[in-house]
Amino acid sequence: MSVYAYSDIFIRYLLGDERNSDLLLSFINSVHEDYSLPLLKSVIIKNPFNLKNLADEKESVIDVRAEDEAGRQYDIEVQAEGNSQYVNRSLYYWARLYHSQINEGDDYKRLNPTICINLINFKLFKGYKEVHSCFVLKEKRHPELELSNHLLIHFIELDKFVKDKDFILAFDKWLAFFRYEGFREEIMEELIKDNPILTKAHKRYTQFTRDERLMEIYHARMKQQADEKTRLSDAKIEGMRKGMRKGVRKGMKKGKIEDAKVMLNDGLSPEKVSKYTGLPIEEVLKLKDA
Repeated sequence: MSVYAYSDIFIRYLLGDERNSDLLLSFINSVHEDYSLPLLKSVIIKNPFNLKNLADEKESVIDVRAEDEAGRQYDIEVQAEGNSQYVNRSLYYWARLYHSQINEGDDYKRLNPTICINLINFKLFKGYKEVHSCFVLKEKRHPELELSNHLLIHFIELDKFVKDKDFILAFDKWLAFFRYEGFREEIMEELIKDNPILTKAHKRYTQFTRDERLMEIYHARMKQQADEKTRLSDAKIEGMRKGMRKGVRKGMKKGKIEDAKVMLNDGLSPEKVSKYTGLPIEEVLKLKDA
């Protein structure tokens, strides 16, 4: 049975396992290489994947956190659904991870650069065609002046990625894996050929789909996300309905007020105007005195 390779559960299983630190290193380096950033030599997973905790729903954090040989902090977030508010969430996660490096009273020198990599399957920047964007802290009028290298936030919009050429860069190969694994066999055959890293990733995918407990958790997670999407959709529809009802009521009252003004101008008493329009006598009197 096919599994979305960009699902948070699978990526947590794939990149958050200490036995797969080489896969995580390869993925982060591919992201860095796409923006000509320094490559990592090694990476340590800070919150290793634990099936028991995940199954018991004690592990609420689905992201992958890591640290490289220079102490730089990494947070790999995965999100299938979202909107423009996702940017605020990413900034919050960056701030939380950056803040967690020190305690109150500690020297600020202990703070290290913190890099967030957001792998999302929806269009966040709809007027922007690029799949990969990276944000840093720079002076607005003089972008050559960098405030600090302690903030880097990547957004990788998988929904914009399509196979339109042969894959050459490691970054494109990783995106193709997340996008097409389990659904496009011919592309996967091309990807894993003479590529030990993606061959290992492909084997891990197969192991995941054959593990009954993992698949049970995966489907439960997918159902949870679908239910949440339905709940939000229903709430939006109900909100629209309430707005329409409110608009209708507002329009009806406006019509009654206009009718009342005409009746008053024609000489009808406020009492009769109130009776014919249904407006409270106090409102009619205010219209008469206006």
